[in-house]
Amino acid sequence: MGIADMAGGLIRHSKFPQYASGLVTEAFNRAMDGVGPLPGAIKSAEKQFDLWHGDVDEAINALISSHVKLAAGQGFLTNLGGLVSAAVLIPANVSGLAVVQCHLVAAIAHLRGYDLSDQRVRDAVAACMVGPDGIKRLQRKGVLNGSPRQIAHTMQVTPGVSKAI
Repeated sequence: MGIADMAGGLIRHSKFPQYASGLVTEAFNRAMDGVGPLPGAIKSAEKQFDLWHGDVDEAINALISSHVKLAAGQGFLTNLGGLVSAAVLIPANVSGLAVVQCHLVAAIAHLRGYDLSDQRVRDAVAACMVGPDGIKRLQRKGVLNGSPRQIAHTMQVTPGVSKAI
């Protein structure tokens, strides 16, 4: 039995999934609403929209560029400690990257006219974060009824989707 198998077994038989789910939800909310020097997704989107005089595509390009820089800088800073600090900083790096990516997806959704206070839209943003393979897996399990766009446009909030994602 390898280390990965042992770790997987410990995670499956512990409270870790519940705690991880709470951490992911908190990171997601902070990405949407802002945390530290990172403003909320709506504020970032509107700032770029104003800077580009109402050109949505240019505002999105500027958001992508700034978020790539944020991710690179955050990755650089968390790797400064080297191997000694890797056990602590790798999870921080992954968490930070998830917040930056979620912030970007939410800002783009806002610029495309989606209401980020709508739970369906928040579920769609979260679905984008799992990637195409994750979406297909969730669709096969019956958790998702469609693509993130379809989730955002459903007539009602589907119970349990947020937690499943």
